Amino acid sequence: LHARGQVVVQQVVGNREGQVDVTLPQAASTAPAVQKTRLTVSLKKDGQVFLGDTATTVAALERRFKAEKAQGADVTLVLRADGEVAHSRVVQIMDLARTEGLTRLAIATRQRAG
Repeated sequence: LHARGQVVVQQVVGNREGQVDVTLPQAASTAPAVQKTRLTVSLKKDGQVFLGDTATTVAALERRFKAEKAQGADVTLVLRADGEVAHSRVVQIMDLARTEGLTRLAIATRQRAG
């Protein structure tokens, strides 16, 4: 359980996502399905911003974050920032996401050799 207003930040290594194969039992009533959405924002050292593989702006990210939250989606934002991107730029995007109600944030990294 997380305290209200707490931001969950996790580290994502690589692009692998696994799911255990199980056969779920049937039930007469179930909770409504929550749409899970994963948004990936990449920050390049030359200042370019991408949503997925499409170049975008911070203003467009703000609109997208608002739209996803308004639809009630369970959104995880994965931030992929070049190692040379200023920390303040990463914090800017994290703060924007948090301001728009996204609380699941992940920082993408590469696994260190050795």
